[in-house]
Amino acid sequence: MELAWKVFDVNGSGVLEASEFRKALPLMGEEIPEEKIEELFNLADADGSGKIEFPEFKILVKGLNPAEGEEGASPFSAFGGMKDMAGGLAGGLGGGMAATMKSMSVLEAGTKVRMNPLQMRKAGVIIQNMQGVGYTDEQINDTCRALFLDQCEDDMKKAWLVFDVAGKGELDAVEFRKALPLMGEDVPDDRIEELFQLADADGSGRLEFDEFVLLMKGMNPKEGAEQDGGFGSFGMPTMPSVPTMPFGQSKEPEEKTDETAE
Repeated sequence: MELAWKVFDVNGSGVLEASEFRKALPLMGEEIPEEKIEELFNLADADGSGKIEFPEFKILVKGLNPAEGEEGASPFSAFGGMKDMAGGLAGGLGGGMAATMKSMSVLEAGTKVRMNPLQMRKAGVIIQNMQGVGYTDEQINDTCRALFLDQCEDDMKKAWLVFDVAGKGELDAVEFRKALPLMGEDVPDDRIEELFQLADADGSGRLEFDEFVLLMKGMNPKEGAEQDGGFGSFGMPTMPSVPTMPFGQSKEPEEKTDETAE
């Protein structure tokens, strides 16, 4: 249960606010109506503090996923079909949650504190795939920074060097097929060719660096991106942004006005 709490408590504050609760719900694989989210949060917030502490979180998860024979004993049972949601969370410790915890153990501190739960989960898949074929932690971090942070040119160049192993300055279709799982993408075989042709904007039969950058951004669009270059048809979700505040660090104090400075 503590592993699950760490995934939800993104900034390490020790409490879960309503906004954090809402952002974390996709980890459970459910689309919860807005009015139900607030109702569920208020029910879990037993002390009425406006925040959920770890003991309340445990009661919430257990209440939504009661043991056999105790289905009607909890006030959370009123949510009916939401039982499966909590089951996905509790049972997910061996799957999605495990991937998230793998991210926390490999990614550099400056990278993981800037990533939201969905990105951490996807990064866990990337780490597993890259470690499985012998990539180093440095190469893994280079790839994840390019995918999930600022997507700046310097980060993209480092990621490009990870995939352009031969240093040719291009990726052919075979290399592209091998690289996709290392980017955390699970594209069906019958659509890989379609994706390659979409990324190969100049029709050369190879991907150059500029096309690689467009692919990376298109498959991992930042919140508010105006367009995805057609990559949105492959069903990759837009990752919501999160504060870049390190774990447990409070917000910077507001600047003093002329009156308060005197």
